[in-house]
Amino acid sequence: MPLAVKEEKISDITNALLESIRETPVLELTEEAKEIIETGYGKCDFILNHRVIGKFEQSLPFSHSIKDRAAVYMLVNALESGEINASTKFIVEATSGNMGIALAKASRQIGLPVLVIVSRRIEEGVIRELESAGAQIVLLNTEICPVPGANESVSIEQASFELEKIKEALAKVGVAIDYKEGEDEIIMALKENDAIKVAKLVAKVYGGFCPRQYENPANYLAHVATTAPEVEHALKAIKADPHLTTLFLSAGTLGTALGFLLYYSKGGSTPLIEIVFPKDGQDVPGIRTKKSVEELPFYKELVRLQERKEVKQVVFSEVDYLKEGMLVYANTGIGIGPSASLAFAAAITSIRENEEIARMLAENKLNEALNRYDAYRVEMVKTALSLSEPLVYFVMMPDGKEKYKSKTREVSVEEARALIKIGYSLAWVYPRELDEKTKEAIAERLGIDKGSIEEIGEEALDVLSAYYYEEATYHAKLEKLMKRLERAGKNVIFLCPHGNTSKLVADIINESKGEKDLQVCSLYGGSEGILAGSE
Repeated sequence: MPLAVKEEKISDITNALLESIRETPVLELTEEAKEIIETGYGKCDFILNHRVIGKFEQSLPFSHSIKDRAAVYMLVNALESGEINASTKFIVEATSGNMGIALAKASRQIGLPVLVIVSRRIEEGVIRELESAGAQIVLLNTEICPVPGANESVSIEQASFELEKIKEALAKVGVAIDYKEGEDEIIMALKENDAIKVAKLVAKVYGGFCPRQYENPANYLAHVATTAPEVEHALKAIKADPHLTTLFLSAGTLGTALGFLLYYSKGGSTPLIEIVFPKDGQDVPGIRTKKSVEELPFYKELVRLQERKEVKQVVFSEVDYLKEGMLVYANTGIGIGPSASLAFAAAITSIRENEEIARMLAENKLNEALNRYDAYRVEMVKTALSLSEPLVYFVMMPDGKEKYKSKTREVSVEEARALIKIGYSLAWVYPRELDEKTKEAIAERLGIDKGSIEEIGEEALDVLSAYYYEEATYHAKLEKLMKRLERAGKNVIFLCPHGNTSKLVADIINESKGEKDLQVCSLYGGSEGILAGSE
């Protein structure tokens, strides 16, 4: 056992960890919400009184996110139960970033190294924070937010190569990496691209501890013990009527949501809880789509509790992150990250819908309101109008945006389709011209006309070459490419065979565009990834 985890020290460590979780600030965001509504949807004459409140988890000490709560409670539980003991060599977890950062920093008090398994598509800023925290990083070709068994499989050769990378990372922190029984299981999990299963097996085979954030009760119990009481206290402080209050939670592991539901199952008045997902195919850091959570243990438990009527009312909603979420992300001055933007966007949608219900009620169109919206929503608006009380929208803000800043956003095929529907064009940025068969396959997969694909490979190559080797001609060539892009429509997805060249060119554009109104992203995996998915 590490020196810091001698028996007599365990209580000191657990107490210090628990004391690190302090109450986070709550801020009024009503005017901010109204400004976003006017920016995105035009001026609105509000009938109802709305109050939007945000709880900002960025002040937590380790990952500056809500994940600190679960990380601390899982570590404390493991220390007290003996799951972390004298034979434990390391900690390993599959993560989209924040949990890995929280574990790496909190584990310094224990003296155990942390290995994190993350997607290659993770943001540069998150990678930097993981490195700064001292985590050993293993990059896999998975979705940003790990999903059990939901990804396309890879070859046995690739899976074996990935295992060697894991073993190299373990060797760096002093773990013996001789062949061990069970490695074949790890290879099969890697072949299935199941990062969650990989983390659990790596811990089992090489003598580590996996917190199992996706199934560990300490995850949701952290929110029963800390987050939910803090929110209840904040709502009482502003004299919010629970019957007129909705709590918005973005969907990650669903530990936060389950914790709130269990806390409020004790009885008494409770707010409506809305769990927010991005639309299918949208890869939001730390957040899952509705379809992808169905195999998660916390989701199954949440559904079971609902069916047995052991918890108060909870609803699910989907937000178009590429449209509504990005509207919030780009237009707030409060520094919130993607998951918070998603939840805030859901609150803004709720405000707009409640205003529509209020207008219907004012026009004596109750039946139309009930046909379009759930009865509980209509009743909530009716009550707010009759009592002249505000509707309260309490939004959990899981983290800030600083770590998500990146030169270029890489998008999936599904995200590219969604972006094309809202006006993005597709540009081929590789010197080799596209043959007709490949062009047709790409067009079919993305739902576009093959003639709409811009081929700017020569201009892109000129800019790349000048950027690295011909400084004297670089600015002129860059300006030429930017003018070509502006003619293509200003919002452009770059595509190349494997996703590398398109990312490099997009990085240069995004770094150098200055005040130009250009939005450039890169299609992850390139045309090879598109064609592989169509087979």
